Amino acid sequence: MDTMVSIWWVWLSAAIALAVLEVLAPGFIFIGFAIGALIMTAVVALFPTAMMPPPHWPCLRGVAGGMDRAKARVQKPKHRRKARDPGHQ
Repeated sequence: MDTMVSIWWVWLSAAIALAVLEVLAPGFIFIGFAIGALIMTAVVALFPTAMMPPPHWPCLRGVAGGMDRAKARVQKPKHRRKARDPGHQ
C-alpha cells in the first residue's frame, strides 16, 4: 500500500491548493511551496521508488542512537563538574 507522500496526485493537489492560496494571499508567500509540490509531483510520478526508505533504515537509527549516547557521555562530566565544584561560580 502506498503512503500519501508517494502518490503523485496528492502532490498535485497540494500544488494546486498552494497556488490558489498564493492568489488569495498578498505577496509571494506560497509560490515557492507550490512550485516545490509541482516538482515533487513529477519526481513521484516518474520515479515511484524514490520515496521509499532504503532497506537498511533500522540500521541508521541504531547509528544515530549510538551517536546520541556518545555525545551524552562526553557532555555529562562537564555538567557534573560545574555542579560539584563549590568554587565555581
